[in-house]
Amino acid sequence: MNIKLRVMVITNEKTIDSAPGQKDAIELLVDKGFLESVSFVSHSLSKNNDEDFNRVNSELQNSHFDILLIWSPNNFPKTRNQFESLIQKIKGRPIYYWEGDPWARSGIKSLTEQSKWWAAESQIIFSVAKEPHTTMFHSISTAKTVFIPQTYCHIQFGVQEVTQPPLLIHSKSVVMIGNQSAKVPFLYGTPGSGVRFLVATSLKFRLGQDFYLYGKGWPSTIATGSVNYPEQAKLIRNYSMSANWDNFTHYESYASDRLPISLLAGRVHITSSHPGVNHYGGEDIGLTQVTGLREMHSKIDELRGLDPLKLSQMGLEAHNWAKHRFSHREAARFMFSHISNHIPRLQIQPWASL
Repeated sequence: MNIKLRVMVITNEKTIDSAPGQKDAIELLVDKGFLESVSFVSHSLSKNNDEDFNRVNSELQNSHFDILLIWSPNNFPKTRNQFESLIQKIKGRPIYYWEGDPWARSGIKSLTEQSKWWAAESQIIFSVAKEPHTTMFHSISTAKTVFIPQTYCHIQFGVQEVTQPPLLIHSKSVVMIGNQSAKVPFLYGTPGSGVRFLVATSLKFRLGQDFYLYGKGWPSTIATGSVNYPEQAKLIRNYSMSANWDNFTHYESYASDRLPISLLAGRVHITSSHPGVNHYGGEDIGLTQVTGLREMHSKIDELRGLDPLKLSQMGLEAHNWAKHRFSHREAARFMFSHISNHIPRLQIQPWASL
């Protein structure tokens, strides 16, 4: 398409303000003249399925739009008849699907019937992982699949985006943020939760009071506390480096949004590697990817052996690299440049190579 598009977005927000950066990023494309207009409606505001359906149905009925973008539909709408009603309102206009949720207890995301319905009607499916997602979507849809990495929210982390991280000249502390889903590690929980448990417990044993763990589900003997999502970047700046072990380490090219958040915070970040993740840069911008527990320990020991000022300087490199490169703004620009020929592709890396 080479016209300025009017866009309708069906979001998965559970509250009106739960995705400020993702919405603002698309609105900025309107402000810059790349899109004609955008309107939003959520399929998840109510616990009443019919109420959510009626809200979306009415919006589709009464709005003027050229294309529709739906975020992770999950269980919306409740019935196939309701879905057919929505398709009638869309009247053949192109549908695009963004799947930003990799969650799966089995190790491979299992799509709901509703997600399959939307995928089958879509022209492009944007996904935060390549394999196994690409094969999964191709088994149910002829849509083109496009990988789009996780990015940070420029609204929720706006302060950290415009300010440099403070220098920490006397600290070699390590912070880890992440929930623990496994009540019995390696038997239950999401794939990777068992290794995440070993990482956290071993770092606490090795580093003692220099290790700080935030998240839900951890034993009180090792947990420091919890942190609200918008406070993560601010919290990370209190420590010299951040450590992480992702769930779903077998997902190709996937990394959780804690990676761009940590880089934006301006601290050296040590995290689990995923196959195909080469778009975030490397140790030159303060990022180290490791394949196992022993390598995690070795790298943290190596970094803690550096002068704390050197660590802070490496973190500043991470901050300068990530800001205005891995925010929701760039993700929206990348996404809509695949939809509309009117929107030029980003020329900065990694977007130019994706």
